[in-house]
Amino acid sequence: MKHIKLFLPLILFVHLLLLFSLRFIAWPEMILWPYFLLNGLLPYRDIAMAHNPLLIFDLTIFYKIFGISLFNLKLYTWILILITDLLIYRVAEKLTKSKAIAIFSLLFFVLWQPYFEGNGVWFDLALAPLVLLIFYFLWNKEYLWSGVLFSLAILVKQTAFWFILPIGFTFWFLKMINARVIIRFLAGFTVPLFLFLIYLIFTNTLQDFYFWAVQFGIGYLPRAPGQIDFPSFKQTLSLGVPFALVLFAFWTLFRKKKIIEKKLIIILLLVWCFFGALGVYPRWGYVHFQPSLPFLAIISGVCLSSINLSSKNLAKLWYAFLILVMMGTVYLQVRFYRLNWQKPDRFFEEETIQAASWLKQNTKPGEKIFILNSWDHLYSLSGTLPAISPWVPTLPWYMEYQGVQEEIVSDLKQEKPNLVVFEPYREKGLGSYKPEEIDNYLNENYTLEEIIAGRFHILKLK
Repeated sequence: MKHIKLFLPLILFVHLLLLFSLRFIAWPEMILWPYFLLNGLLPYRDIAMAHNPLLIFDLTIFYKIFGISLFNLKLYTWILILITDLLIYRVAEKLTKSKAIAIFSLLFFVLWQPYFEGNGVWFDLALAPLVLLIFYFLWNKEYLWSGVLFSLAILVKQTAFWFILPIGFTFWFLKMINARVIIRFLAGFTVPLFLFLIYLIFTNTLQDFYFWAVQFGIGYLPRAPGQIDFPSFKQTLSLGVPFALVLFAFWTLFRKKKIIEKKLIIILLLVWCFFGALGVYPRWGYVHFQPSLPFLAIISGVCLSSINLSSKNLAKLWYAFLILVMMGTVYLQVRFYRLNWQKPDRFFEEETIQAASWLKQNTKPGEKIFILNSWDHLYSLSGTLPAISPWVPTLPWYMEYQGVQEEIVSDLKQEKPNLVVFEPYREKGLGSYKPEEIDNYLNENYTLEEIIAGRFHILKLK
């Protein structure tokens, strides 16, 4: 075990190799929104964003330096994931004083991180290293920095506010509640928020931010039509495999005889793991578990290194439990890799590239077009801009908000874009939603010009 740290670069390399070989999820917003910003559009005033903007700002700076491309999006994503890997190893080692547990924790994370839609940057993926650092700095009694990082996490995504509860629990559990500690934490917390407030005032977008990120994003969105999505029974059941060792963690806590001397650590990690998963509500998605995975990984590392099979009474039980977990793991992982190994990048399929190429050849740089029921990153891929302001995604929870469709139709009447990209409505899913007022206007004023790849309908102004 003396040289176990030598495994660290090998594990990082394996993780990177797996990510390189798996289907990459190039979420359209992660290219579209920075592209808009680089072309002079402002969040909330010109772009309807229900999310907080820090991740988009960071991506915009990255693209400004290295250029907008799918490869650079992958590079940004993989750097972020490798940073999370290193943090998991460091935090686990610091908490447990064991390099072996740190390695176990990292191996667990590498195993499950891609499975939870981890090969593509999204707001929840960006939260993972931030919340882990909040926990780490609290553990080390670095209250100022933990406050700064909590503020940054909220500026990445509003659901990070859930972590106020595990943060408060950690203060109480570690007996750190006193005026000096709270003041230092709040001082760190207010600095990034104050700077962001100055930005909103300077760009005259404070009112727009309040509407889209607070009134719409927090007040309306969680109960909006089409936004609430619960998991199927099969999806819920599959969570029992990666979260199986949580059962062992609870069992350890309630045993009178101590098997491990790390009950304090497990209690804290369980609390952080639970609240890290709350982002999955109201809209189900595996990616929303990303903030909880680092804590689950460290819990599992502690548990795997602590299972005692020497007891005859427990040996058969634990053997059966571990065999079931291993069988479930093999089944889920084999299925996941079979579906995603060396498959085309999501949202960058050949048909999408063909449509972007056609648009680029048939429009002028910066020309205003309109996209309905299709991938909005076609704006960035074709070098065009939206004919509506603010740009609003054609999703039901946006389109059904009072006055949105009327405003879009008004913008289309004024701008009269020459081209519209439209994908026919599907029978089910998000692609089945039809914004009636916008659809009626397009039917009356546009005619079919061309169909690209049997999928993208190019409509031309009559």
